[in-house]
Amino acid sequence: MTRLITNKQAADLLRVTTRTLHRMRHAKKIPFYKINGRIRYHLADIEAYLERNQYNTDIIETLDNEA
Repeated sequence: MTRLITNKQAADLLRVTTRTLHRMRHAKKIPFYKINGRIRYHLADIEAYLERNQYNTDIIETLDNEA
């Protein structure tokens, strides 16, 4: 079963404010659902967003050392 989470929960997972989450939603960066007038997110969508935007710290450290 798919777990739906609230604005606050999604913002906490992404470590952003709810206002930033609102901006991300309107920029169509994160899918959302409006159920009975309330915004909800699939937990899997938030996790997928985090995966897509994850940086490999090994590469960053290598680039820093080369500079």
